Amino acid sequence: MKNIFIKSMTVLTLLMVALCGVNQGKTEAASKPANQDLIIINKYYNKLAYFHNGYIEIVDPVATGKT
Repeated sequence: MKNIFIKSMTVLTLLMVALCGVNQGKTEAASKPANQDLIIINKYYNKLAYFHNGYIEIVDPVATGKT
């Protein structure tokens, strides 16, 4: 009888943690709009390209260690 009680309490505890442990509100990161920045480094040409909201903003030469 004691073994059944311990198992049922374990299941009940896990169920409560699963249901109550879920974050109900939005976090700060989830409430902000998605960041649409993208950086691409082309190692063949040693160039860095920066895109903001899908539009290219900057293309600059960079040192990548590849020659």
